[in-house]
Amino acid sequence: MARTGTSRWAPSPTCSRKRAAAARRRCCSTVSPAGRCRAHLSRPHAGPQAVAAALRERRPRARERGRRRRRRRAEVSRAATPRAGQGALHRYRRLRDDADPDSGWFNLGAYRSQVYDGKTVGCQITEGKHGRIHRDKYFERGQPMKVVILCGQDPLLFMLSSSPLPEIGEMDLAGGLRGEPVDVVRGPYTGFPIPADCEIAIEGETVPGEVRPEGPFGEWMGYYSDDTQERPCVNVKTILHRHDPILTCAPQHKPVDETGLLKGIAGAAQIWRALDACGVPEVLGVWNHEAGPATRFTAIQIRQRYPGHARQALHI
Repeated sequence: MARTGTSRWAPSPTCSRKRAAAARRRCCSTVSPAGRCRAHLSRPHAGPQAVAAALRERRPRARERGRRRRRRRAEVSRAATPRAGQGALHRYRRLRDDADPDSGWFNLGAYRSQVYDGKTVGCQITEGKHGRIHRDKYFERGQPMKVVILCGQDPLLFMLSSSPLPEIGEMDLAGGLRGEPVDVVRGPYTGFPIPADCEIAIEGETVPGEVRPEGPFGEWMGYYSDDTQERPCVNVKTILHRHDPILTCAPQHKPVDETGLLKGIAGAAQIWRALDACGVPEVLGVWNHEAGPATRFTAIQIRQRYPGHARQALHI
């Protein structure tokens, strides 16, 4: 069927609003965001402002959908939590959601959260990570930072959260890869978008000056990264969960492991993007090998065109 800039769905006068909305959603779901954008740009007199508006309208965005269940007296310690390596003294959870205080964009990061008791978990974030930058901004202003700890989430979100991506919302990027928005519910305490299909969501806040002993933790290189140190913690406010939740886990140990594989995919794409931006021609493939794991062993395939071509690629 040929497409034009106008809608190809027209409800009859007797069609109810609910049926019309359902039919419109079915119609739009059959066309990719890029196709809808091309249809819009094909209209006459589409100037730069119209182009920018079309791109903003078609970008992946989270939409509220689904039911949520809230237990007022739920405690973190009641749910199953894995240990971080053989002989580890503590239990940890991973994925965390926070917001930039200036721009408001939501960041998903794979940061470890040590479980202390039913109402307190750790908040360890390495220097330079987006979550650490956001937390430092809040603490410099003397303000607490609200966070959401996600457990049993979509593997695609975990892959994007543990990858070196620019300052862009991981849920927006996940929607772009899927071709449809990520279904979310609004957190009752934080107001953050929470993936509707995750098993457990823990809302809380980390307050300047409140610290607890944290670590050690079995890291990706197969060793314990550091000793116990005083680090900020999260005071749990609300827990949302499914009945009989199922947790997914990517344990850290010596390569090769699941974490290295997931990090290598997006990392290789970032390197390929940098090679193209620097004008390196004839790049055929880039891969961050899991044995690295994903950050220390990169293979670049090129079609050699001139002396020093391979060395040029290695210096990017």
